[in-house]
Amino acid sequence: MSEYFEIAYAAASKRLCLFTGTGFSKALTQGNVPGWQELIEDVCDEHVQNLKLKSSLFPKEGENPLRLEEAAQIVEMDLAGQGKNLHEVIASKIKSIGLSGETESIKEFFSERSFRIVTTN
Repeated sequence: MSEYFEIAYAAASKRLCLFTGTGFSKALTQGNVPGWQELIEDVCDEHVQNLKLKSSLFPKEGENPLRLEEAAQIVEMDLAGQGKNLHEVIASKIKSIGLSGETESIKEFFSERSFRIVTTN
């Protein structure tokens, strides 16, 4: 069965699930949304209590010692100790970013169909 048929069938049967990453958000905002690492670094700059946390998670030279989801979990623990929620902090940072560019077909697709979205962000 063709992939296109499978996608069309999933959409028609209201069982479509989109798996997206930052690239989808960047495409819909003409690059105005930050990537996952940039978001975590911004949260470190503005919210974490451990001043060395950012430099240990994201060294200026060499590779990051942890995957981004692991780094986010560590930042989340620091925030939890302050009574803050990582998801809420990030949501407050990106909520003002709107769609830009040619998005009419995307808006139409989202308004006319029922589906789930899974994101890596």
